[in-house]
Amino acid sequence: MLWCLKLVFCYLFIVVLVVIDQISKKYAVSKLKGVVFPIRAGIFRFIIVKNPGAALGLLRKKQFLLKAITLIMVIFLLSYTTVLLLYEGSRKDIFSLAFVSGGALGNFIDRIRHKYVIDFISFNIKRFPVFNMADVFIVTGFVLYFI
Repeated sequence: MLWCLKLVFCYLFIVVLVVIDQISKKYAVSKLKGVVFPIRAGIFRFIIVKNPGAALGLLRKKQFLLKAITLIMVIFLLSYTTVLLLYEGSRKDIFSLAFVSGGALGNFIDRIRHKYVIDFISFNIKRFPVFNMADVFIVTGFVLYFI
């Protein structure tokens, strides 16, 4: 029974991450409409970018393939997270996979709804890619997994 509660908590955590991602994108789109908004003494800036590709614009002209790869990845991550929960995987591994799953699912929802991912956060560094909360969750998950 304990694993069942862990599973519910883990999936609830993933849902919360997806909700945070989707709300942040909706808020950014409603408030930024073509405006570049610098934050924290010019360290960050908010700007809306519609990214039809994956990281760094990869596969931007292969939408079906990108959606299929993302869906397979999300299913794999959720399945692997479930297996870790069932077989007493470490909390660190479970949380790291939950972060990656939540981020991947958030971007997948954008690809289905809009045919692109909404990015809106950037460091004010020349040629630094624009990203979103889902990307932050994915990077957080990978960093957590490998430390």
